[in-house]
Amino acid sequence: MAKLISLFFGNAFILAYALDESTNQVEAINLKDISLPITLDSLQTKETIYPIPAMICFDDRIFYGQEVRTHKKFFSPHTFLYMKQYIAKNQHLPRIIGDQEISNFQAAEILMISIIHRIEEIYGAENISMYVFPVPPKGFEIFAQWIEKFCFRIGLVSFKIVDGGVCSLLAYGLGHELGTNFMYINFGPMCLDLYILKVEESSNEPRLRSVLLGGLNKNYGSIDIHKSLRDELIDYNITVRKAAEIVHHLINNQTFEEEINGQQLHFSRTQLHELLNRKGYGQELKNILADLIDLASGIGVTYESVQYVLCAGSSLQVPYYRNILKDFFGYKLLYNKAHNCPAARWSGIPSASGQWQYHQGQLRAPQPDSKGRRL
Repeated sequence: MAKLISLFFGNAFILAYALDESTNQVEAINLKDISLPITLDSLQTKETIYPIPAMICFDDRIFYGQEVRTHKKFFSPHTFLYMKQYIAKNQHLPRIIGDQEISNFQAAEILMISIIHRIEEIYGAENISMYVFPVPPKGFEIFAQWIEKFCFRIGLVSFKIVDGGVCSLLAYGLGHELGTNFMYINFGPMCLDLYILKVEESSNEPRLRSVLLGGLNKNYGSIDIHKSLRDELIDYNITVRKAAEIVHHLINNQTFEEEINGQQLHFSRTQLHELLNRKGYGQELKNILADLIDLASGIGVTYESVQYVLCAGSSLQVPYYRNILKDFFGYKLLYNKAHNCPAARWSGIPSASGQWQYHQGQLRAPQPDSKGRRL
């Protein structure tokens, strides 16, 4: 029953997946509410704030208000003021409250320990073989070094840090496609990351690494769809959480039927798509994809030279997204593994920890693959 745990970090969300190594089945982990309060007690102020995942993200979009204000802990007035001040100045943590500094590292430590404890409660600490951290291609080295430092600080030694670009290619069984250009699009609940990459073999460790040729980061995600559906069904007085439930149901079903607040609701996937078209989501996504193609052309990468468009992310399951992507990219689009964790499917993913990888609390040299390469 050994579990391989993968953790994806976004600006205001964390996605966790578990791979059962005996059955090769991947499942999403419901972390529920993992925020713990930090009390800032100084001569000038005594405040309690609730760290959110945005505090441990290193991308330059972290200050976008849309991505952080959606977390329910913003019902806490101190947390809201803290992040509002942070957003207004368009800057990263650390921030100073009164005469006390709270750093992103401090917030990350509290969050990560809480996440690990929650996962151990679910599966049992003895059943977890390794934690895997897929890292975005942008800023990979900085992020990887930070995660490694953090894991050592909290005493987590059974972990691997993987290159998200390499990871995406291996997930689709394309590890042999070295040197070819491809696009990697990751749909998060509130943001969209688009990368133009190629994977190369290196003489140094790790032997496979993605080369970032260009990229875009946009606010765009399922949380907006949930809000739009809530507003559309205002007569039923539903919450954003209920709207998300309806959208999730329509992923695999054509209609949603339920009595809500004494009223019978009948809502179809077609109605949802019509709503999204009316709100302009489809055109917005097409414009973003066109910007990606323009970016590629600007750096000398033609669409014809792009071999694959690989998609991943939690909100890509929504058929509305998939249909637009299929129409735009055609046969080059691969998305069937979008909602699974590609990192958890591959034990041969290159590690960011250099020549040595950490497994079961012990150092071991990287093992050669079938071609004799040490990954």
